[in-house]
Amino acid sequence: LISIARKELDIPKSLFAMTVPIHLNKMQKSDMKSFIRSLFCEPGMIDKNMRVDGDVADCIYECTKGCPLFTERVVFWAMRKKIIELDESRNRVVINSTLNGDPIGRLRGLLPAQLNEEILEVLNNLPHQEMDALKVACCLGTMFRIERFEALKYEGFYESLLAVIASHGIFDKIDVEHYKWKHIAVFEAVESIIISN
Repeated sequence: LISIARKELDIPKSLFAMTVPIHLNKMQKSDMKSFIRSLFCEPGMIDKNMRVDGDVADCIYECTKGCPLFTERVVFWAMRKKIIELDESRNRVVINSTLNGDPIGRLRGLLPAQLNEEILEVLNNLPHQEMDALKVACCLGTMFRIERFEALKYEGFYESLLAVIASHGIFDKIDVEHYKWKHIAVFEAVESIIISN
């Protein structure tokens, strides 16, 4: 049995001795190359001889900062858009050589906006009140003091933000009062909603 949770699970004592907690962190660039390679292979059939071009890895790492969820979404997006591909003659994941102009610049230029759409697809599942709390947090900047939300208690934003913090792992707690956005890509995606409205 495998269970995935953003916060610590209450495990019954009868099962505790049989559990192994696994904590996920962001990937290093070398791990990310292996992950990208796996996305180009059939499940369970990873080609260990396949390579990932440095330009591909650099662009994707720059955008996702090693977050596995973002990396997967960006790679699949770039594959669908035929920006990156498997060059079967060299067994290498590369930027599509038929793209006009500067393909690396194009990949870098397109990724942030497209990543916003991918992230927002996930965030759109949040309850309306929690999404509003994220928008207010975005207006306060990439790092903010929680008591600024206490001033908005009458609107329910404070409780909604606490719910997001407890369940979605979007923020890091710096100290008793300060939080910061874990991934700038999530901050920018929420910011894009505010700007477009």
